[in-house]
Amino acid sequence: MLSAGRAARHEVEQINARTQQLLSSTKSDIVVLANKIEQARLAAEAAAAGRWAATDAGVSHTAATAIPRTLMNATSRLVI
Repeated sequence: MLSAGRAARHEVEQINARTQQLLSSTKSDIVVLANKIEQARLAAEAAAAGRWAATDAGVSHTAATAIPRTLMNATSRLVI
C-alpha cells in the first residue's frame, strides 16, 4: 500500500498529466479555429476584390456578386 505522501504525489502527477492533455487539445482546437477564420477572411477578401474588379470592368452588379456570394456561402458552412 502507498504511503499518504506517495498517494498524494501520484494523484498530483495524474492531475498534471490530464491538465497537459487538456491544454494540448485546447491549443490544437485554437489552431484549427484560427485557420478557419483565416480561410474565411481570405475568401471575403477575394470576394471583395472580385466585386471591385468586375465593377471597374463594367460587369453588371448581379454578375459581379454571383461568385463572391458562392464563396461566402461556402465559407459560412465551416464548422467551428
